Amino acid sequence: MARSIDADVGPEDIDIVHRLKKGNRQPNPIIVRFNNYYSKKEMYYGRRKLRKLNVRHISGAEKIYINENLTAQRAALFKKVRDKKRLRQGWKVWTTDGKIFVKPDLSLDYVIGINSVEDLEKL
Repeated sequence: MARSIDADVGPEDIDIVHRLKKGNRQPNPIIVRFNNYYSKKEMYYGRRKLRKLNVRHISGAEKIYINENLTAQRAALFKKVRDKKRLRQGWKVWTTDGKIFVKPDLSLDYVIGINSVEDLEKL
């Protein structure tokens, strides 16, 4: 998959890979722990290229998503941010290195870091 998104990641860059048992989702998600930050960053930033690829030959799945493995608290907060995004058109939300960011207006030059529900309520 790394080759298909032009990420410079090889088997030596991966510490461990295994499937997660999460409910009844099929196929079960795969979690990867990298040996170094550079390899993780390569895969994470290359994930946008997956939208344009036919990935059925890689995994047999219709689509492949690459997401960060957030803590339970961060995942719950990110879900609230995404829910608020659905109510407000024009928002762009994402995570990087476990941090949550919002760009409330694409014409603005700045982004806002969300660290708590209180930060989200200010928007």
